[in-house]
Amino acid sequence: MAAPVLGQPAPPPAQRADQLIARARAKDLANSRQWRRLGHWRSRWLRSAKSEADSRAFFLAEDGKTDPSAELEATIRALLSPPTDEDHPVCRYPARQLFLQRTVGFDPAWTAGHRCPKRDRFVASIEADSAALVFSSYFMGRAASAFGHTLLRLGKRGSGEAPRPELLDTGINFSASVDTSNSIVYAFKGLTGLFRGEFRRMPFYYKVREYTDHDTRDLWTYELAMTRDEVDMLVAHVWELGHTYFAYYYTSENCSYHLLGALEAAMPRVELLRHVKWPVIPSDTIKALFHTPGLVKTVKYRPSLRTQFERRVRALPADQRQWVTTLAEAPEAAVPPALGPEALAPVIDAAIDLIDLEHADDILADPASEPGLRKFALLGRRAELGLQSSDPAGTVSFEQSPHESHGSARLSLGSGLDDGERPFLSLRGRLALHDLADPPRGYPELSQIEFLPTELRYRPGEQLVTLESMQLVRVVNLAPLDQFTTPMSWAFEIGGQRLDDDGCPDCFAGNLEVSAGSTLATANQAAAVWLLTGGRVAYHPDLSGLGPVRLGPIGALGARVRLGTDTVAVAQSSIAWLPGQDPAVVWDAELVVRWSYFHNQALELSTRAFPNTLETAANWSIYY
Repeated sequence: MAAPVLGQPAPPPAQRADQLIARARAKDLANSRQWRRLGHWRSRWLRSAKSEADSRAFFLAEDGKTDPSAELEATIRALLSPPTDEDHPVCRYPARQLFLQRTVGFDPAWTAGHRCPKRDRFVASIEADSAALVFSSYFMGRAASAFGHTLLRLGKRGSGEAPRPELLDTGINFSASVDTSNSIVYAFKGLTGLFRGEFRRMPFYYKVREYTDHDTRDLWTYELAMTRDEVDMLVAHVWELGHTYFAYYYTSENCSYHLLGALEAAMPRVELLRHVKWPVIPSDTIKALFHTPGLVKTVKYRPSLRTQFERRVRALPADQRQWVTTLAEAPEAAVPPALGPEALAPVIDAAIDLIDLEHADDILADPASEPGLRKFALLGRRAELGLQSSDPAGTVSFEQSPHESHGSARLSLGSGLDDGERPFLSLRGRLALHDLADPPRGYPELSQIEFLPTELRYRPGEQLVTLESMQLVRVVNLAPLDQFTTPMSWAFEIGGQRLDDDGCPDCFAGNLEVSAGSTLATANQAAAVWLLTGGRVAYHPDLSGLGPVRLGPIGALGARVRLGTDTVAVAQSSIAWLPGQDPAVVWDAELVVRWSYFHNQALELSTRAFPNTLETAANWSIYY
């Protein structure tokens, strides 16, 4: 745009708008990558552009949700309209104005007369000069968090050469606004997009406290190589997104998806969402960062309270571990003279962690509670020693970081024999995420969560392909017992399974199974055994049960051994007692050995036994 001639008045706002719109049309700016991303317009399949933002107030044009060009022109005219109040587009859309300044010569002096104290306070309170994507590890205590979670951390500017405490940074979270405590309604609304997904700002230390202490989840931070202009654009766009909402879908437009969308809007040079498939898994969105070379500057690890405690205890000699519980229960207890200051310090550190682990919520609600007073007394005793605590994060293996994990989806091809004589071919697949025999890198050692694991079989000589199993979800959470805590292990699955017993030969029955019990494991969890008990329900019209329903208690026994870093063996068996039904007892047993010879590929040998069948099989799996 030509500079105004001295002595001549500046063109009126309407003329400025016309000039800017003409330039935007000449550049086809409405179809530029950054403008499309600022409005979150997506074109999928044969569908024209449509914004994923669902608040009508986010758009200035009447048809702005589906017309990026109309929204661009409406934005230019609205930004040049006379000042009003804090709801003026200048206050609402700082990222759009920045975009226009950098592309068509929008002069920031034209909006200097506007007053936007809320926006200015937001930007000033953040003082961002960097950004990071933070992955919070898998948490089996809540269904919505079982696949992990991501959030943004906006880094506050440091002063001089002093290191910046990252706990003072700002966290940006995208999450569902949940309005029900009913688990069935919760699942239905989350799967169908009936929750509002909103961006929220909070102190980063608040999220650290929530994740590492309350939920005992490890945090992995991926520092991003962003320019100062990109960080400014990200902050401005986050402000804009705070004025709208998105339909929240657990499997697609979830916590991770829209964070990547915000990063793409600030950095048009990168492609992130293109590298994410359905369902959108938080760990996969972390991997998407690595498709842009150099985008991730550093990876940092922050252990959860439980991880920190376990590492402290493992580092203690066996004869000192008993004092952890003693001091946690009686902070003033006398210790043997042989336990000098250097030996006593890590014992007290572990005792403090144990109190936090067992009573974090009580202490947070009331620091003067009984556990809070015990912790305070131990802190005082620890301070008297005058020694620095060791860093429990120092021994982390970065092979366990989520971006190093196998692909969340899996496809397997296999062949085998029934009873040593009937050959079959199998096709197995799942949408997500991990089972106990999968390569353990990047996943919890003793947890399993699978979404839609399915198996099809074809037997030569038969015309039909049979559906052997299809589970909606299968979850196993094995929490090892130790001398300090007694967590409960549990398992759950719901779906359908082909039966192989005299009560309903070759029936495909719906099933629901719930069990709980205990697990014993080695210190590094490379070997574990578990015993679970619970109940099983199956349904098929031809079942010889309580009508068409088979119902009874079950017991399950299992063992898992990790052999090095590439091979895992899992043995499991279960038995169900079916009183008053035919048969009265059913059982199954399985042994699986899986070797991941390449990243995202594995070979498997397995044998399974049922009342009427013994089968062996070999499978090749690819993770993607």
